[in-house]
Amino acid sequence: MRAIPEQRVLNVAHRGARSLAPENTLAAARKAFEVGADAWEVDVQPTRDGYLVLMHDDTLERTTNVEEVFPDRKPWYVSDFTLEELRQLDAGSWFNDEDPFDQVKAGAVSPEDCKSYVGERVPTLEEALRLTREHGRLIDVEIKQMPRRYPDIVEKVVAMIETEGMAGRAAVSCFDHSLVPQVKATNRRIASGPIASDRVGYPARYVKRVLRGDAYFPSGHVVGAGSVAFSGSETVPASYDAADLNLDDLRALRRAGIGVFVWTINDEQVMRALIKAGVTGIITDYPQRLALLLP
Repeated sequence: MRAIPEQRVLNVAHRGARSLAPENTLAAARKAFEVGADAWEVDVQPTRDGYLVLMHDDTLERTTNVEEVFPDRKPWYVSDFTLEELRQLDAGSWFNDEDPFDQVKAGAVSPEDCKSYVGERVPTLEEALRLTREHGRLIDVEIKQMPRRYPDIVEKVVAMIETEGMAGRAAVSCFDHSLVPQVKATNRRIASGPIASDRVGYPARYVKRVLRGDAYFPSGHVVGAGSVAFSGSETVPASYDAADLNLDDLRALRRAGIGVFVWTINDEQVMRALIKAGVTGIITDYPQRLALLLP
């Protein structure tokens, strides 16, 4: 996933610009690209009839109106619905109602944008890849852990990436680390790596030798930013800097040619520290903030 010069830290919009638009929708992607994101991260899982759609949660009620449209289908697992049924859902209005990042209240989301989100549909991976290609951007496809196992999920994701001509502009990530070598065995051109919420010993060796991967997706906590990024604090100490990060691991990963994409970083001071440390990309809910810090 590298069509931008190596020295350029990538601005990766987490589920799209989800602070400004409904997550995992094409509207969130367009908004992310509009505010300066180089890439967006999406969550993918299959429908009952085998289509790949964008959805973070295993169930649909948080980010759609499924309870109104299909009241008798509880617990509303994504995998229990066909694509045709999902197309009947509104995946945008909840954002206006919930204002999950208080950006509507703050005036950062225009009334016109809010109006346009009403009726936004659950997109397919095919649509997401096509939009990304049309905008000349990159994409990180996270394969979600699901309530039922789908043994062909890797093959389907890789095939879709290939079909849309995005093999050199996409990465595949997953908390299930066993999927990483499956991706590389299917298509070596597609970047792939594990997501880590806990520190891994000798991560460069683990990713490259054990998993045969070429990317690593650690949380802020894993690289040493967790004491700030995940503490619930709204501010960070003025002295916070790259020296506070786990630089040995970061340097070893970069020397091994492994891309390092840190999630989910929303504090500007932590963003600056990660930029200084030389990570490959920063995954954020606020790509509009990160864009102001990058050249």
